Parts: sequence; C-alpha cells; structure tokens
Amino acid sequence: VTIMNDLLDRFDDLCNATECEKIATIGDAYCCVAGLPLPRKDHAFCCIEMGLAMCRIMKRFNLIHHENLKIRVGAHCGTVIAAIIGKTRFRYDIYSRDVSLANQMESTGRSGRLHVTEAMMVQASKIYNFGIGEEIEFYGQQIKTYYVDPRSSYLRRKHERFGSEQVTYRRHQFETVSSSSDMNNNYNTLFTADSALRNMLVLDSANSDEFINNDLRHAHDQPMSLKPLSLNGHKIGLNFLERSSFEFDLIEKTCVYLKTHEDKDLFGLGYSFKDNELEWHYQRHAAFHKEQIDIDSFKIAPVLDSVMMAVATTTMGIHFCNFKKHFLDKTDASQQWVDFGTMIAVIAASWSISFMFYLVGKLYKSDLHSSGHYRRFYSIMAIPLVRQILHFLALSCNFVFLFRMYQVDTLSKKNFLLKGYFTSVLMNISCYIAIMPTYCDILVRFVGLLVILAMSFILRFYYSRDKSELITPMKNIVYSTCTNKNEDLLRLQPSPYLVLFDFIQPIIITLMIEYINRSSFIIKRDANIALDDVKQIQEDTERLLGNVLPNFLLDSLLQKMYMGTEDITLNFAENVETSAVAFILINDLFKYSDEDMGSLLDALKVMNHVVCSFDKMLPKYPLVEKIKTTGQFYMLAAGFNKETEFEECLEQLLDFCFVILQKLEPIARQIGYNDPELNLQIGINTGQISTGIIGATKPLYDIWGDTVNIASRMCTNCPLGEIQVTSMVYDRLSNNSKYKLVKRGKIGIKGKGLMETYLCYLMGGQDQSTSSSSSSGRSNT
Repeated sequence: VTIMNDLLDRFDDLCNATECEKIATIGDAYCCVAGLPLPRKDHAFCCIEMGLAMCRIMKRFNLIHHENLKIRVGAHCGTVIAAIIGKTRFRYDIYSRDVSLANQMESTGRSGRLHVTEAMMVQASKIYNFGIGEEIEFYGQQIKTYYVDPRSSYLRRKHERFGSEQVTYRRHQFETVSSSSDMNNNYNTLFTADSALRNMLVLDSANSDEFINNDLRHAHDQPMSLKPLSLNGHKIGLNFLERSSFEFDLIEKTCVYLKTHEDKDLFGLGYSFKDNELEWHYQRHAAFHKEQIDIDSFKIAPVLDSVMMAVATTTMGIHFCNFKKHFLDKTDASQQWVDFGTMIAVIAASWSISFMFYLVGKLYKSDLHSSGHYRRFYSIMAIPLVRQILHFLALSCNFVFLFRMYQVDTLSKKNFLLKGYFTSVLMNISCYIAIMPTYCDILVRFVGLLVILAMSFILRFYYSRDKSELITPMKNIVYSTCTNKNEDLLRLQPSPYLVLFDFIQPIIITLMIEYINRSSFIIKRDANIALDDVKQIQEDTERLLGNVLPNFLLDSLLQKMYMGTEDITLNFAENVETSAVAFILINDLFKYSDEDMGSLLDALKVMNHVVCSFDKMLPKYPLVEKIKTTGQFYMLAAGFNKETEFEECLEQLLDFCFVILQKLEPIARQIGYNDPELNLQIGINTGQISTGIIGATKPLYDIWGDTVNIASRMCTNCPLGEIQVTSMVYDRLSNNSKYKLVKRGKIGIKGKGLMETYLCYLMGGQDQSTSSSSSSGRSNT
C-alpha cells in the first residue's frame, strides 16, 4: 500500500499537469477522464499524454526502487454521463458502455503500453503514431484496437513539466495506528512510512525522462523524517493539503462584520436602523432576548423605571402638600379636596405604571409560556410604542404638581425662592428619570426634557421683576441674584442656562447609550450568524466524513478532533487479518445504451434506484460496511467490528446478499423497469486486506489486497442470480447449517489460474445447482 500511495500521489500531480479529472482509485486501478466537468476539444490529447506519462513514471519507479511492478493503461473516446448516486458513500462517478469499453481496453492491453480503441486513434491520428493491436469482443461486437507509440509523446518532446514549481517536494506521513491488548487482534499496524508528492522537474533537452530519474533518486536518498499532515481548525474538518476556501471566507466575513459595524445604515436622533428588518430584530432582541448575563440593561431597566418614577412622583406629592400648607393662602375647602384628590390620583397612576414596568422586568426572567395572560401582557408591553406612551405618561405625572403651583395667584415674596427651589428639584429628578432607564425610547426622553426646559424659561420670565434679566451677564450664567426689599439677603434662583446644560447632557448620554446598545447588538448578531455558519460547516463536514469513512473509524476520528490531544493525519492504512469482501454486479444495465443521452439517463435512474434501495436496507445489518459503488459494482465488506466474532460478520454479509437477490425484481418494478435480463452477480471471498485512505486528491476510504481482487473475479465469473464463494469461505461455512454450499468446480481466474469455487444457497431454498451447471466451465478471458 505504501508503494501504491507513492504512485497515486505522482499520478495525481500528473492529472493536474495534463488537465485531466481524477474520478477515483478502484483498488489498484486509477480512473481519470478528460473533458469533464467542462468539455474540451483536446480531450483525446490530454488522455493520451496522461497514459503515456503514467507508463514512464512506472518504468523509472521500478529502476530506482528495484521493483517489478507492471502497469496497463487503456483509453477510449465516447459518451459518458457523470453523476452521484446512492444515499451513503456516494461519490462522483461516470457511467456508460464506453466506460466499460475503456475498462476492457485496460484489462486486455499489454504491460507498459497505452491501449486505445479506433475511436481514440481517429481523434489523435494527426499527433501520434499508432501500432495495430488485437481485436477484442465487446457485447458481441469486434472492436479494433491500437497501441500508442511512446516516442511520439508531445510533452516528452516539448520538455514536460509536472507541478507548479521547479523543485518543490510535498510530503506527508501516514498515521501510525497503535494496537493494544484490548483492541481487536485482527487489526495490526501495517506501516509507518513517508510518501512524497513531488512536482516534476524541468526536462533536460538531451533526455526528457531524466526528470523522473533525478526526482526519484533525490527522494530515495532523503531521510524519512517529515511532519505529519494534521487536522487544523478545531472541529472544522480535514485539511486537505491546504486550508479550505470556506475557512478563509468565514474568517474574512467575520473580520468585515467587526470592522464595519459602525458603518451600518443608521439615521435619526436615536440611531434607528434604516433596514426595517434589522430594526425589527433589534426590537425583538430587546423584548424577548433571554440570555442570562451578569447585568442586562434590558432586564434591569423596567425595574429602574418603576422605582424612579414611583419615588419621584411620591416625593413631589409630599413637597406639594408642604407647599400648600406653609406658603399658600387659605383656599376654600372644595379646592383643597380637589387638590388632595388630584394628588392621590396622580400618585396612584404613577405607581400603577411603575408596577406595570416592574411586572415586565419580573416576567422577563420567567417562563412566558406558563400562562397565556402573562404572555399576552408581555407581548403588549414589548411593543415600542406602548412603552413610549407609558413612559411619557409617567413623566407627565410630575408636571401636574408643577402646573397646580403656577395656578395659585396669592404668592408672597418669600414664597418665590421656595418655588424656585421646588422647580429645580423637579427638573433634576425628571432628568434622572430620563437618564437612568435604557428601556425607553430616545423620543420620549427628548419630549419630556423639552417640556421641562420650556417651563423653566417660562418660570424665569414670569417671576422676574425685571424682564431684562433674561439676558444676564456672564457672572449670572450659573447663579442669578434676586434682592428682597424687606430682607437684604442673597437669594438663589435656578438659571435657565443651568437647565439648558441639564437638558443637553442627558440627551448626549442617552444617544451614547443607544449607540452602544445598537452597536453591541450588531456585533452579537453578526457573531451569532458566523457561529451558526461554523456549526453548519461542522455538521456538513461530519456528514461528508461519514460518507468517506466507516462508522467505527469516524467515531475514533471525531473523538480525537474534539479532544485535540493527538495529531490526526490525512493518510493512513490498517491491516485487517480476517475480513469478508463482497462484490455485487448489477448486470447489463448499460448493455443497450449507446450515445443517446436519453437511454443513458434511463439506465442511470434504474441504477440509482437500485443502489438507494440497497443503501436503505444496510442499517439492518450493522456488521456490514458499504465501501463504495464504482460503475455497476456495489462493494461491501465485513469483519471490521472489534467485539464481534468473524463468523457472525460473515453471516450478516451473506444474509444481506440473499435479501437483495430476492428483492431486486420488486425494486425494479417500483419504477416500471421490467427487463427480465436485469440480475445480480455476487462474489465473496475472505482473507487479509488493507484498509485506509491514500492519494493526494479525492481521498476516499478503500480496501486493497489479493482478497479484494479475488472477490472481484468471483463476481465477474459468477452465473446470473447466484452467489459464488471461494474455498476460504467454504471452510468458514462448512459446519454452518444455515447455508448450503454446492461445488461448482475449478474455473479460470485471471492472475490466479484455476481455483475451486462454490455456489452458496440458503438451507431450504431452491437448489439451483443444476441450473448453474451449464456455467461451471465459464472462465475469465
């Protein structure tokens, strides 16, 4: 697997250089396509250059590492349809008869040569030299084939360069998976090695292949002590060689939110938002936000309002009583009762409004859903206009006493100073009422203070003996003097300039408070939006990881990510001593599809429906793990569970295969597909496999090994509607009374020669050994 990872990394770089699109790695096979996802006229050129360069890389790799690896490359031009099918472990793939033909070109080609069809040769005949190959049979048709002359490679003549920089080495380290005594004995560490992702060097004009030689020799001589490619981002996801674009977008957007919140569209004296939706969210936040913090102005403001209004009104009522008792002439009894009733009514109204605001502050912390009456009351009080009206009425209660004082005509000279004192006290109390609460709107405060300021000027004008005092010298800006003819004393009287200062100051403070509140709201709102984006990205990442990795591996990976105590590498591999692998071929779906896109789409819809139906049934078999779908193959494996006996895993795999055999026809009928030739071929093998993720681009969880290759051959050589197993599976099930194994005989397996195979049936099911006897001599060609 180490060697294969090294080669796949080089092929990934080569894909970028030749502008091909990598589709997938399928076991020890590498699939790429030119002309996708965007069509291009030179797709044949790109594909041929990719194939020829792969042969050259393999040749030099064998020379440097003293290996004897062989590579066959097949290529074909035609029509494909790209799609993502299935519900789990889905991936981008291509489908059509032409894909199957390209696959057959690879399997029937010569080692170290690029094997192409006549269609490919016609596309590139003016660029490359071709040699005649053997004819092959494909769905009953004879296909002419050719071999591309490697010396006619265009990139080889023009000093090919793979990679963006001349000498840059990208390396990453496989994860070392330690095994302990409490873990499954089936798992052993396969390797701890480094693999280089190398950018190809500029070719020497004398020998264009020397760049591969130099590159591999340099890598061979270097010590393998490289940093692991780790996961960064804290619960964000895998870091595939470089930071993902969505991370940069998220960081940039967050910085913009924090830097430009002051530039939000605000207007008016109270910094109201121009955006009606944003203003609505702010008001909702002020009324219903239930976040528990140490001091929340929106929670404490109603209580402060109630306390301040009640104390101010009661104090003014007491002063009013003392004023009438000691400084006003006697009035008739009816007028006194009117004054007394007015005072009681004003105090009662003020206390009632104060109690309403107190209730708002109390209900804010309680469960509003516990009572419908409380919820309706709070909803009404949360309306900004209602709050503004109540605040204005509360401020107006104090004005009633002031107006009543002005209505008294019998004032003595000594009363004048006391009235000025009362007026000053009233103005300051009113100012404090406007400043302290942050719950009311700026407009209410502005109107209330404007009324107080106007009354101060009227009072000063009405009770001045000399109207010229309205324009006082600078020495009387703060304090103005008034001399009593009967008493030669210095009298103090509130100046309108002092009142003007008291008016401007709370307005400025209120504006600052409002600006801070709204700025804080914008920052928190944008931060919450960014946090929601991060959470959504995290959930999407975990779902994508669940599509790439099996559950047992995903749980371990996420645990390491959340704890942040270990470095997690992107590439890794494990050795599983005992496992079961099954290949399921959905037979002949694309047999009659040609270049007509409509027929390809119809076949793909059937394929997708069948695969999705299989995926829906998989959760009933928790010990069976779907590996992937590739082309018309559905690939499964079992034996990864650390706490279950392998025989139980194998039984679940067989049970699933029998179920899909029985339900294939009903599944096809659900979408109106009644082709009697639609059937399954299933091949199963057991043994040692390697699992993991390799490659530099489009990494997906996969399994490799001789066990996988034999399971694939069992599938392709299996009779229709049967389950074919090897002698290793037979040994495992020979004492199992649940299944019946019928000896099929020896068949030819590519790369293995003759192998003993068996057909598996459920005990008590229909014995189909007779029907399959005619296929016992079928072998691979």
